[in-house]
Amino acid sequence: MGKRMTKEERRIQLLAMANQIVQKSGTEALTLISLADYAGVSKPITYEHFGSREALLSALYQSYDQRVIEAIEQAVAEHPLSLEATVDSVVKSYLACVVHCGSQYEEIIAALQAYPGYRNLKADIRYYFSKAYWQILQPHLTGSFQENKGVLYAIHGTIDAISDAVMMEGLSYEAAESLLRKLILTVVRSL
Repeated sequence: MGKRMTKEERRIQLLAMANQIVQKSGTEALTLISLADYAGVSKPITYEHFGSREALLSALYQSYDQRVIEAIEQAVAEHPLSLEATVDSVVKSYLACVVHCGSQYEEIIAALQAYPGYRNLKADIRYYFSKAYWQILQPHLTGSFQENKGVLYAIHGTIDAISDAVMMEGLSYEAAESLLRKLILTVVRSL
């Protein structure tokens, strides 16, 4: 008999399977019951891990965001000194995650925004990424997060908009990478 999964291993497995459901059938097909059926586990297991469809969708979007930031931090750790290398790592890592995640991230966000507690979700995401960008770019910025918040929001908005253009409007990955690199470097150097 195989080793039993830890609670965290099971959660990771369930999130991966929830992602597969969203990829194949969209967010409307994702429920705790459909996840239990798809994963071959009992319904109480999915309820124990997530409690509600809303909590499952929230955990799924947070796992995407965390994956993006971890990829950026890992890439930056490999090239920690220059502004150019840092920006290059941010841009490449973010775009790679966007291409890998596909449109299901936006579907998950849209589904979550239907719940009253998530009306400000886009603002929360903007804050999360802006805070992460501040930590990553801090060696190249002067002042506090609060003093740089507007610029960091602009950087996140630019990255988000260009990434959307890659996913939905056919902007090439190479053009997006080049444009984002130039825009972010210009903004950071102007401070």
